[in-house]
Amino acid sequence: MQLGKKVPPYPILNKSRNMSSYKNSNFSFSYELEETTELFIIKNVKIETDSRDLLKYFNLQKLKAVVIVECSSTIYRKKFEIFINPIDIKIPIKDLNDKVEISCFVYATEDIENYSSQDMQDAYHGYSFMIEKYSIFAVDDGITLKIEYDDKEDNKVASIFSVIKSFDQNLNNMKVELTDRKIKIILPEKPFDHYDALKDKETFQSIFFSTLVIPSLTYAFSEIQKFPNETEIDDIIDKYGWFKSIVVSYKKIYNVDLDYETFKQLVPLELAQSLMNNCITSSIDDFYEIVTNIIPNEMEEE
Repeated sequence: MQLGKKVPPYPILNKSRNMSSYKNSNFSFSYELEETTELFIIKNVKIETDSRDLLKYFNLQKLKAVVIVECSSTIYRKKFEIFINPIDIKIPIKDLNDKVEISCFVYATEDIENYSSQDMQDAYHGYSFMIEKYSIFAVDDGITLKIEYDDKEDNKVASIFSVIKSFDQNLNNMKVELTDRKIKIILPEKPFDHYDALKDKETFQSIFFSTLVIPSLTYAFSEIQKFPNETEIDDIIDKYGWFKSIVVSYKKIYNVDLDYETFKQLVPLELAQSLMNNCITSSIDDFYEIVTNIIPNEMEEE
């Protein structure tokens, strides 16, 4: 989640000086990055600022600082609260793959009325502002980096899928294509746009998994079960490289190696659900919370 060149209708303290509404005040978050075979670690992460206004409202607990880590390829998005004193953030490396965005925001935890500052740019002089609850007060768009992992250590089955927009006006249903590296999920233009707008929100992950991934994975397993009886698991992996992640995940869940004879006896729908952490039942709970307005504002989500 990066603000980029978006300009809200009120002043914002931005690390980028040419985008900041302030003349001299500075804001950023500092950190160190470290990777292990199991963890991606953002070490000693903290906010740094010389803004008296930010520090004042931060100490009054009217502002809160968060780091947001996002990875669209694994549909990972999570918020971590940070402070002036450093903390470490640890994320399982299996939850991240390819492009990862790390950004920092300070937002209001309650309305701040009649806000003004002598340090604001000349265009704001003489004006006061209502900083509404959840409005962004300061931003550091952070960094975008690429994380690569060894497939042998990967058990994040979600990473084997690619959701694609179709511009075929006659397509009304979801289509699934099995390729050597990915399972392609093809959606009509409008449903894809809706999915793309919500895919990074953690609240909807189980719903998308249950509506897109489970049917696709069930179809894939059903097709592979049609292979000849003498098929070996390595034969499947040679044809569909993504199946290696299935084998690795199955071993980690059941602590046994998956052979083709066993695979042919499994119920595709049940296997798909177990590999995706039973997301169908989880999605029902999540959907209930959404429609009954239990889920708080996005900035308060964990």
